[in-house]
Amino acid sequence: MRKEDAVFLVSNNGGEIIAFGGLLAPEGCEVQHKVKLGGGSFTDSKTMETGLPNFMINDEEDELNPTFTRQHGKFALKALTAHEYGHIWFTNFKDFKNFQLKMVDLFEKEGINARLAAKVAAHFFNITEDGRIEKRMVNLFPGLINYFRYLNGTSWQEEKDEVPEDELSAFLRIVVMYVVTGIKPKWYKKTKGMRMRTEFEKIEDMLEDCIDASTCKKNCELTQLAMEEVWDYLVELMKKIQEDDEKMEELMEQLGELDFEEGVSGAGEGSGAGEGSRSPRASRGKGEESGDEEGDEEGKGKGKDEDGDEEGKDEDESKESESIGDNSGSAGSTLGQKQEVKKYKETKEMSTEMPDYDYSGVSGDGGGSTKVLRSKEGHTTKTPEQLIEDIVKGAEAEVKAQELVETKTSKPMKKDSSSKMSREDVSRMITSVGYDKEHVRYFREERNKYRMIPLSEECRVAATKFRRKVERCFNEKNTLMNKMNTGRLNVNDIHRLAIKEYNVFQKKLNRSDTDAVVQICWDGSGSMCGGKQHYSGMACAIIEEGLKHLVPLKIINFSVDWSHQEVVHYLVKDFDEKDSRINYSTSYAKSKSFNGGNKDGYDIRVCTEDLMRRPEKDKILIVMSDGLPSDYNSINPQQDVKDAVKCARQKGIIVIPIFFGDDYFRESAYADYEYMYEKHIINSSPEELPERLVKLFEKLVLR
Repeated sequence: MRKEDAVFLVSNNGGEIIAFGGLLAPEGCEVQHKVKLGGGSFTDSKTMETGLPNFMINDEEDELNPTFTRQHGKFALKALTAHEYGHIWFTNFKDFKNFQLKMVDLFEKEGINARLAAKVAAHFFNITEDGRIEKRMVNLFPGLINYFRYLNGTSWQEEKDEVPEDELSAFLRIVVMYVVTGIKPKWYKKTKGMRMRTEFEKIEDMLEDCIDASTCKKNCELTQLAMEEVWDYLVELMKKIQEDDEKMEELMEQLGELDFEEGVSGAGEGSGAGEGSRSPRASRGKGEESGDEEGDEEGKGKGKDEDGDEEGKDEDESKESESIGDNSGSAGSTLGQKQEVKKYKETKEMSTEMPDYDYSGVSGDGGGSTKVLRSKEGHTTKTPEQLIEDIVKGAEAEVKAQELVETKTSKPMKKDSSSKMSREDVSRMITSVGYDKEHVRYFREERNKYRMIPLSEECRVAATKFRRKVERCFNEKNTLMNKMNTGRLNVNDIHRLAIKEYNVFQKKLNRSDTDAVVQICWDGSGSMCGGKQHYSGMACAIIEEGLKHLVPLKIINFSVDWSHQEVVHYLVKDFDEKDSRINYSTSYAKSKSFNGGNKDGYDIRVCTEDLMRRPEKDKILIVMSDGLPSDYNSINPQQDVKDAVKCARQKGIIVIPIFFGDDYFRESAYADYEYMYEKHIINSSPEELPERLVKLFEKLVLR
């Protein structure tokens, strides 16, 4: 695609990619996710960047018939996002760091530069870990298989047909291509007779075992074994390249390094994939489902070796293998002696989603000039190039079909579920308030898709306590307000006419038993990102849990979409939604990184109009923000908020502002907040918030 299309994709579909990632995040994961144009993708468990692959961007290609479209770019970004979340799920920083330090120590004893040793060790581990986490992610989220197959297959297609000049780079490229795609590079056939091929064949089956490792720690051990098997070769190549400073720096830049921080803990360690599971790779890994007797036995760990003995039963072999895993990387170990490593049976049939091919001899492994796949019946089928093309096209078609089904089956937003403000209502508000002179003047309400999860355990106790107190408050209110006998007016209620409560004559439909309705107007702008997002999310989750089964409750998260110059209300929870299995606020807060500007006065006016269309008598608007309105160019921001709050209260709406920030911020900015909201302000620590809110409910609702 051309660069302008790539820019459009990142600008307009970045939110969709981030929301997609939110569906994959483990519980408690809080990642600031950024989608960017080109460059690598990485995560340190606190931040994440996914970059549109550079090979997809080309201004010279046919504009009307591009090789890659925006849809292709979206597939790739989703695959990369899923891959990075795979590291968060399954990669453990401490295990990786211990592995890297061991290997650096061993390489240094061989006279290898420590920086180069660290890079090569990290890169080799990253290769095997990439294959492992993608397999485990596919078994955790089966729908990801086609995203991975599309990206990995496309990367294989884009690979040049020439052997890289640097032998170390070429060797590592064979390893990475085989691990992630199951097929060797296009140029592999040209390595016939070269040492790199002989060395790769030594570890080919060991790489399969790395992919099947049950934990990150186990993969570290198996990766070390694989590196030790080709140790002399690696040392020789590294010594050669460190003699040329320019080549060494070039290689260092190419390799990159895992950049994990302490936060990467491996949320799914020990669960998910392993032997007998699915993989996005083209070739079948050790023990994957094959439908044949031998594959089933191996998948259960009961495969026979060539002598007919059961693997895993040799006690001496088991002890030897264990000692290798425990000691071979220690400071006192030596690699002068060749260690025996476990030999694995060749099981290279294709996966269950592809035809049952015999994969031996593919990509020129020395078996003659025939470079084709043959079925078990023996007739010629397809070359690796044709197979990859089939995989890419099939995966692309499956992803498109899947997204089409999701689009058709997802329930459209009911008109009653979105803001009741029509375009004409918005236009009238813009004109009457003076927003027509503002750059940001238009409005939309939308709902993003994100994974629904339950209330977090850290909020459960506070939420239960809050709900009980609020329930008592509303029950008391309900008792006081429901003394009228059915079918006639209670004379004791006539006094309400004097205070203009004419609804004593109305029969209200679809109202709550408590005759109250609540809307939360939650600031989702960039200034709320970080600690404020976390604590406001907890507060909103607790309030939701306490109210959603007692009164109709709507929650919106507001910000300004700078690209469209619009005020946006992201619908977190609508009035009629109250699924007890999930917490909408928690789900939303975990899926989205708050960003953009905020136009608080505008948002309060929209919520006011929303509430005024409800039949309930007691209308409560809770505003959760840090009190710093922005995105105004002609109107005084604080004055607009003050006027909007005053207008809401004049219409009978109870406005309760909740102020977020650390102690210093809440103290220093309180005067401005008090100017805008005047009264009923909750300015407290997150722990005290539920108690303060209950007291306000008792004071205002029972007035």
